[in-house]
Amino acid sequence: MSRLMLCAALLSLLSGCTSCETIDPPDQPAAAGALTVVVAGGTATLNLSGVAGSLRSLQVDVVVAAGQASAIDGLGHDLVEAGLGAENGGPKSSFTVVVADTRRLPVNNGGVARLTIDDGATVTLSNAIAVDAAGNKRVLTTGTN
Repeated sequence: MSRLMLCAALLSLLSGCTSCETIDPPDQPAAAGALTVVVAGGTATLNLSGVAGSLRSLQVDVVVAAGQASAIDGLGHDLVEAGLGAENGGPKSSFTVVVADTRRLPVNNGGVARLTIDDGATVTLSNAIAVDAAGNKRVLTTGTN
């Protein structure tokens, strides 16, 4: 008899769950802006645009096709680079760039970093995220100009 009651209890629990309402996920915030790359000869410049206000930091994955990147310079910002120098296993064709500023200066629209790349190479950006002035993680769209 106890098995019958256990089966009846389980059946009633399962049937109750099928009538539960589905909960929609919360709306994702709009993109914080766009991060694009402009390749000219042996350089590739990462440009931030469309940001209302400023960002604390940003991070983006970089892939260099038909060549490699050998150096990166922050354009007014501090960088955490992915070891592009020869002493760190560079040059590389795939790495992550983090742009921030230890002086607590905001990251605004405009050029944020410049890569030294092989002539004829192309650069693709992906998985770009940022932290806005309020400390919220935000998505950046990516592209090539």
